[in-house]
This record gives sequence, C-alpha cells and structure tokens, in this order.
Amino acid sequence: MGIDSVPVGSWARIEAIEDAAARRELTRLGFEEGADVEVISRIPFGPIVLQRRHRQVAIGRELARRVQVTTQ
Repeated sequence: MGIDSVPVGSWARIEAIEDAAARRELTRLGFEEGADVEVISRIPFGPIVLQRRHRQVAIGRELARRVQVTTQ
C-alpha cells in the first residue's frame, strides 16, 4: 500500500520507493527504504506530513503514492 493510505497517527515501514528520482529525493531527506515513519497529518488536498527521528517532512500526494509501506 502507498503511504498516502496510512491513517494519521500510524506508523509504517518504507518497503520500496517506486521510482529512482523519488528514492533519491526521500533518501536525501532521511526517509530511505527500511525506515520506520509516522504519519503526522494529512492536509486536505495537500501534502502528507511524515516524521522520522524528530524530523518532519511534507511530501505531495503523488510522491506519497509511490512510497510502498507495511503498517506496524
């Protein structure tokens, strides 16, 4: 499932990032494959805010759909 489907307040593990450009972008921000992340908020018609190790990042919905996760 894409991280865009994970409920707010839930944790998920990033299993795969579907395209190379998205993988580079998220890895640069510290959100690589194998990382555990929390979905902090989902702004209506806007980005999804993720947190990992006290670092928050907002990513667009299209990018969030490419991030495949398993929930914990």
